[in-house]
Amino acid sequence: MIINLNDTVKVKLTAVGLQYLIDTDSIYLKISNYNKKTGWITTQLWQLMQEFGGAIYMGCHAPFEKNDIELIED
Repeated sequence: MIINLNDTVKVKLTAVGLQYLIDTDSIYLKISNYNKKTGWITTQLWQLMQEFGGAIYMGCHAPFEKNDIELIED
């Protein structure tokens, strides 16, 4: 399988991931692709990488449940 940076992906935030977005005053908390009830974010892969790049490093607390990034196939 080939993944493109423009592919649509979906992640479910952990409490750590949500707090990171709050702390960084993220646009994700203001736009419609974040579902407050379920905690899911749907976005392009490059946008997810840009938004969470500072939160992901060796030994970090996972911002996504099970560290999963779900590919949404068109």
